[in-house]
Amino acid sequence: TEAIKMMRRLCTGQHRALQDILRVQRLNRETVDLLNDVYRYMTALEPGIKKAIEQGDDSIVEGAIRGWLMLADAMQGPNFDNQSSLSKTGIVDLADRIYSKIRYTAERGGRARKAVVKFKAGSVAPEEQRSAEVLDRVDDFRCRLKTAVTTCLSSFLEGVQDDAIPRQMIMTAQWTNIMAQMVQCYEMASSFEVLSVGTLTKDSVVQEGLGYYALMRNVSSFDDQGSIDRVLSSHKRAEAYFQARTGYVEISRNDTLERLFFRLPDNCVAGGPLDKPFSEMYETEREDADKKNKEYLEHMVRLVDRERFHAGIRESYLAFTVNQWDQLCSLTFWWGVFLHCVLILGGYMLPDQENEAAALVEFGGDDGDHDVGIGFTFMFGVLPYTNLCARYMCYCYLGLCVLRALSFFWAECPLIVMESTSAAEEQLEKDGDGEEAASNEEDDGEDQDEALLIRGYVVSKEPPNVLDQDDDDNDGANKPQGAVANALSTLTALVTSPKVVYEVLFVLSGVLSVVLSQPLFSVFSLFELCFWSGSKTVIDAIRFNLGKMMQTMLLGLLTMYIWMILGMVLLRKQHNDEMCNNMFQCFMAYLYLSIRDNGVKEVLREFDPPRNIVEAFIGQDLFILAIFWDITYWLLFILILVAIITGIVIDAFGGMREAKEADESDLKANCFVCNLARFPLDQSVGFDHHVRVEHNPRWYLFFLMYLRGKAETQMTGQERYVFDRVWPSQDYRWLPRETTFSLKEEDSQGDVIQTVQAQVQNIESNVEQLATAIARIEDHLASRGSSDVICQGTEVVQAKDLGRDSRGLSAKDSL
Repeated sequence: TEAIKMMRRLCTGQHRALQDILRVQRLNRETVDLLNDVYRYMTALEPGIKKAIEQGDDSIVEGAIRGWLMLADAMQGPNFDNQSSLSKTGIVDLADRIYSKIRYTAERGGRARKAVVKFKAGSVAPEEQRSAEVLDRVDDFRCRLKTAVTTCLSSFLEGVQDDAIPRQMIMTAQWTNIMAQMVQCYEMASSFEVLSVGTLTKDSVVQEGLGYYALMRNVSSFDDQGSIDRVLSSHKRAEAYFQARTGYVEISRNDTLERLFFRLPDNCVAGGPLDKPFSEMYETEREDADKKNKEYLEHMVRLVDRERFHAGIRESYLAFTVNQWDQLCSLTFWWGVFLHCVLILGGYMLPDQENEAAALVEFGGDDGDHDVGIGFTFMFGVLPYTNLCARYMCYCYLGLCVLRALSFFWAECPLIVMESTSAAEEQLEKDGDGEEAASNEEDDGEDQDEALLIRGYVVSKEPPNVLDQDDDDNDGANKPQGAVANALSTLTALVTSPKVVYEVLFVLSGVLSVVLSQPLFSVFSLFELCFWSGSKTVIDAIRFNLGKMMQTMLLGLLTMYIWMILGMVLLRKQHNDEMCNNMFQCFMAYLYLSIRDNGVKEVLREFDPPRNIVEAFIGQDLFILAIFWDITYWLLFILILVAIITGIVIDAFGGMREAKEADESDLKANCFVCNLARFPLDQSVGFDHHVRVEHNPRWYLFFLMYLRGKAETQMTGQERYVFDRVWPSQDYRWLPRETTFSLKEEDSQGDVIQTVQAQVQNIESNVEQLATAIARIEDHLASRGSSDVICQGTEVVQAKDLGRDSRGLSAKDSL
């Protein structure tokens, strides 16, 4: 067992050279195949493994488990030589024998199952406790052993490029036994309400069942007869249970496509907290495929980091800060709406207005001045209840604001700080790379004789710096400075974040509404409407074109100012003296009045229309000039400029709608992951099936979440490959590009058909050549000895006639 443990440690990390040395030692005269020896060791353990499990023999069971896991680690990477070598040993048959022997003790409805249930429910008698503990441990041994066997079989399929090993597995393994094991795992997992305490856990049983399902799904891709699919469909509930918990992705490694099945995280299962669209993943460039995949991966990494942080919160007593955040935001908004409805319907008044109205009602009575509009019944019967209700509603509003602030600062502020820190680190890395490149260029031009190479050691010509000995002391002195710098950077990230400012103002509105007894401060809750999808579209249309709109407004102010100067110079007498005595008054009057519907007419005095054409041109009011001056301003400012601003907003809406429609049409016409068009996919498995099952964008996100939650020492070769590409370099080249297994299978079938057609054509051409050669030989023979052939033919005919006559006579004689 210890030797197997040591060999497994050599295979950890999928180091190819260490994996190969277990099969062949190239520097030795004689090679020992340790993988084959381990297989023979497990073959020797197989007849007594069931008895060892029942008797609780740890050494034998642990040896078998470690042996299977060691072989699995030796094949992962993938290591095709080890896969090929072990596939010839009969290991699949050995696994099948173990599957047929090892079954759970706690079968459904069985006596042993009831004993285990009683034990874990705490209702078992003391004399039965020992037997229940043994049964539970026995089932745990069975689960671990079968999981190890399944892991080893799945390692044969990692990165497989041909169908030799899968077809051998299809022909050798008894898939009905494997399906029976999966069904038993489903039954155990479905009734695990009581069996959730003890050595055997529900997670272990589910993991075992998922291993069976992933193995059968993977092998079924090579099953042309569909026998494994029929076995899987024999138990619909078990298949649906494990299908809902299994994810599938395709990765590209060394220009080769590989299948990868993984267990969906519990939060990502249908109905879980993370079962949502994640629309921010799709906010990428669509024209450039490389840029799109890069942005897609960056969005996924950011979502993974966020959800990884939230996963820790979901396991604490403050899980509501993440799970109920959307509901909390909606509740604060609708509570603010309800509060202001009460204020409107209850006729809420400001304190000064209320005091004045109360004085009028108190001195004037109910029959007083009716212009005040405040009756005695409303003033002393309705308004006090409105104020009281508003006060208590403000208390509730403050509680909601505090709860919302707590949720935000607990679940979102750390993410803001982490994103700011990561952005700063990336910028430092870029700056450092630039400085390093510059320093390298400078060093290339300097002399290279600054060190002497003596017996493999580099000795510098410069004397050592004595001050370097005090580095540790300096590090200790720099720690407080580093803490202060980190605190300042954190504070800067929080203060400059719009989200933090918004939430601070939100809770401040609740505090002011209670402290100042002024419910109107709660109007800030209505700004939550700006974050709705429809409102965000309007705001974005204005925000993205705010510069153009401001330039248009400045042009309008310039037009107004020019018309104001022209009016003061040419139409001074026509202006209202109370509005345009000086430049400042005139500018304010024009700014306030002339931008309305009537234009500059609002700042002019009333004058009578002329009685004839002479008065229209040379009259004291200059009627024609005033009309031309007024109408041109109305046309330029009121009609054209306002129409331009309206057109800018409408064009923004149109552009956003077109961009949205283009993105939606791109999702319907092309695969978001691999950029394949819809038409070739519809010719094979169907586009909808491809984007839902083969290249589901959410499954790639869930796969990265699965990798972040898995220990690196337990990763397979495929998982480690993707993990090393994504973190920290964020290399997107592991994503498939315009390829999928369904199209490759169609291409391979087409290649087979073309090969058969070529062989048929070759045979036909050979037959034609043979027929031509035979005809040529016959003609040659006919030209050389036609008379001899005729004579010989006559003799043959006569001989046949004599034979026929003799047979006829013998037949008559016999009759």
